[in-house]
Amino acid sequence: MSPYSLFAGHGMQIDGENYLIPTDFAGSESDGKYRSLPASLVQDKLDKTGAQLKIVILDACRTNPYRSTRGGAAGLAQMQGAKGSFVAFATAAGKVANEIAGVSNGLFTKTPCRRAPTAGPVAG
Repeated sequence: MSPYSLFAGHGMQIDGENYLIPTDFAGSESDGKYRSLPASLVQDKLDKTGAQLKIVILDACRTNPYRSTRGGAAGLAQMQGAKGSFVAFATAAGKVANEIAGVSNGLFTKTPCRRAPTAGPVAG
């Protein structure tokens, strides 16, 4: 089986880097750079497994709630993986995915969450 990471939640782009926001995050955009998980770290950990195929699935609505504080970019930045990497987003780079009221995950994550085997965290 190929190593994978599936993240469903909020993400934001700061200075061209994508950050995965923890559920208990409280602060400004500048805090996000130091108190969130860089998506590149997750990708690097998967790349170091040596597997031929590495999968990163990001179902982040991509709305940066702190954008007005510094004029940051909407949506997440495009990510390039190493050879053998598959990176999937819920929407295009620089765009914002739709959220569904009353649903904990977006449509993009609904099926993978039901079918994905569970394992321990890769980044940490």
